[in-house]
Amino acid sequence: MPPTQPTTPDSPSNVVDWPVNPNEERFFDGAFRRITRGMLGMTVVLFPIACAYFGRRAAVSFLFGCVLSLFNFAALRKTVSGIADRVIGAGRGQSGTVMVLRFLLRYGLVAAAFYAIFRGSALNAYGLTAGLSLPVFAIFVEAGYEIIHAMRGEKISRPELQNPS
Repeated sequence: MPPTQPTTPDSPSNVVDWPVNPNEERFFDGAFRRITRGMLGMTVVLFPIACAYFGRRAAVSFLFGCVLSLFNFAALRKTVSGIADRVIGAGRGQSGTVMVLRFLLRYGLVAAAFYAIFRGSALNAYGLTAGLSLPVFAIFVEAGYEIIHAMRGEKISRPELQNPS
């Protein structure tokens, strides 16, 4: 189905109104949940491995980094949602002060964690850094999942693109 031009007179002429597939919207809305679950799963799997290979202190630093990254990721989502709500004017947006304070709290916690860890040993700092990197790996997994979903979706929802053999 080709896109249609917007019908409101105050819309810019270069904006295209693409039709929305509700199944795809539900799928992409679940990305935050899947990424968070992936982060939790990786924490549960990697913590005992870190404990066995690098020792209890480094593993606890890794676990602290994982918890901090989960908090950081959730706070980032709220901040981005708040900014988006303010930009598009949808509903009751968060105050700018709350968003700035949340932003500063996120980075203040990370700075305090690194200060405390660096006073220990370099291995603890590596553990914290690995834990804070957890969202990167979870987002890579989510990207792969979405690519596979998109490839399967094309075959299912677009039969005209399949070979007629």
